[in-house]
Amino acid sequence: MTNLRKISKSKSHLVGGSLLILFGIGLFIFPYFYNQYQNKQEELKIEQFFVEEKEPVVSEDNNSTNNASKNPTDPFIAVLEIPNINLKKGLYDIHSKNNTVSKGIQIIKESDMPDVVNGNFILASHSGTGRIAYFNKLNQLRIDDKVYVYYSHIKYTYQIIRINNVVKDGTIEIERLKTNNMITLTTCSQSDKEKQLILIGQLVNKEEF
Repeated sequence: MTNLRKISKSKSHLVGGSLLILFGIGLFIFPYFYNQYQNKQEELKIEQFFVEEKEPVVSEDNNSTNNASKNPTDPFIAVLEIPNINLKKGLYDIHSKNNTVSKGIQIIKESDMPDVVNGNFILASHSGTGRIAYFNKLNQLRIDDKVYVYYSHIKYTYQIIRINNVVKDGTIEIERLKTNNMITLTTCSQSDKEKQLILIGQLVNKEEF
């Protein structure tokens, strides 16, 4: 009887240890596959954005499929591309609940959209680590680097003209040119936690896509 109890306890410890190992592996693997899934979903939404930008809006009265029915929930209204840091991400409508740095790249509420004459398109995102740290390589950009925004059938090309590090106090000074459109990209400085990194670009070209 004693030997049977020892064997039973030994098996219980073995099963318990195996379950802990599997649980630990699951904790490690699940975030990876979840991030991969989320990234794939974003890629599909970006693809859908470009497809729908090229397709004319056709009403159901013409016996055609309404494009709105093909839209994913809360679709992207624009796409930001910065080739020098291998960044290509979709942007939500400024009034969307998903337009927040906790979920992606945020269009700041004081921002003008790219088609506003002499406006400033202002974007913010996290830096550092994690899946949503989309601006973690923003500090690698240099003067004259290009930034592209695809919005409302137009590809807007901006050129970085100024890079600033300012004291982080929850606000940034918004700059506007009287003769040109601008883009402002901002995130926390990775070299100084008390500073905010701000990149300013001016519009140099726009074309249909």
